[in-house]
Amino acid sequence: MGLLAWLKSAVGAGSAEPALSVPVPGYYLAANQSPCPTAAGAAYRIEEHQLLGIAERRQYNLLDGPEWLEEVLETGQDAASQPLHCRTWYYPWGQISKQVLRCGGTLSYRTYFENGDLKLSKRAEAGRLTERFAYAPERGSTYLYVEKMPQYPGGDLKQVIQTIQKAFKYPAQALRNKEEGRLIVGFVVTRTGLVTNIRIVQSVSPSIDEEGMRAVASISTQRWKPGFQNHRAVEVGYSVPITCKMQ
Repeated sequence: MGLLAWLKSAVGAGSAEPALSVPVPGYYLAANQSPCPTAAGAAYRIEEHQLLGIAERRQYNLLDGPEWLEEVLETGQDAASQPLHCRTWYYPWGQISKQVLRCGGTLSYRTYFENGDLKLSKRAEAGRLTERFAYAPERGSTYLYVEKMPQYPGGDLKQVIQTIQKAFKYPAQALRNKEEGRLIVGFVVTRTGLVTNIRIVQSVSPSIDEEGMRAVASISTQRWKPGFQNHRAVEVGYSVPITCKMQ
């Protein structure tokens, strides 16, 4: 949990939430952190807020698919006027990947697997390491079935197939040639939740195959929550059917 989130919870459910002040309403940066006047050509979008003496800077990544929160920097003082400095990095689907927290003379460092399980934890007091925990599972490749399958933002697998079927537009050439059949299109949901490697598994005709791949691409505009196996995000392959029948 970040410092601002903790402060909000500390206010209490019966109290009104403190208003966030926004000293900078939002601005854009290039990949080299130089200012950009607009979103065009920018690599990052920055938001800055302040709450109860804690200043927060949020950095959103604009390069890797849909915009996602990449990093949050929080600075301020605790109740004992000790300096606080917290820097948190995120996976594209919103899970914390790494966090560094310094409070007075205590430094905490944590990294997390893609499903949120703790991967590595270090704690130092006055420059001396006092705690260490680590866990490292082995890596794999592309899976067909995993402990937790990828999640489409629009619903379950049935909804995925319905969305693809709705996006499919019968090609004029296929109508003229009276081409029908059951098309199967494969794709991969990556470790970062992007849909890639769209391909034909079972063909009907060139025009229908092309339209089927275009229809499947319609579900790639949103980032999925990836599949998980042994505490980590993995690539998961899918094959979905498209019924191609003239009305």
